[in-house]
Amino acid sequence: MTVPVDAIVVGSGATGGVAALVLAEAGLQVLLLEAGPALSPRQARGSEPLNSLRRLAHLSSGRHRLQRHHPGYWKHNPELFVDERRNPYSTPPDQPFLWSRGRQVGGKSLTWGGITLRLSDFEFQAPALDGAGPAWPIGSTDLAPFYTRLERLLGVHAPATDCRSSPMGTTGRRCRSHRGSNGWARRSSGSSACP
Repeated sequence: MTVPVDAIVVGSGATGGVAALVLAEAGLQVLLLEAGPALSPRQARGSEPLNSLRRLAHLSSGRHRLQRHHPGYWKHNPELFVDERRNPYSTPPDQPFLWSRGRQVGGKSLTWGGITLRLSDFEFQAPALDGAGPAWPIGSTDLAPFYTRLERLLGVHAPATDCRSSPMGTTGRRCRSHRGSNGWARRSSGSSACP
């Protein structure tokens, strides 16, 4: 039996999963393709000390030579990151880019800890400010209602800040901070939080 499909979405990460959901809610027949398995929460978390042993093995073999720089790599099951030897990529020497990838239902969303930073107007204006191209034709206020819907739907949050570089989410959590002499907010840990 052949089922007609209106849309095909590749990847079930944060973007693909939500795109498939929105299209299906609009009445379309959606085919969602995912290269990896569905993991139980226990499989996705892994366990210690096995996760640490896997990290050591993956680092020494070159499997995670670049992805080890991803902050989530040291907090999560290293099996959630692809083998770079089998999935290489390159960037121009003067434009390095760290690309972490996951092949499982949920994709990289299993490694980013549920914090979804909203894009600020700095990101939308960056190409023009950097001389790399035109600014985006939209801004952070255009996306605000969509971010709010996603934060509530997925149970994630953006930080509740007053920083222009990190627009506040509706379900955000306030960080205790004070302004340093340089104008940056300082979290209780002393790290710079935002301009």
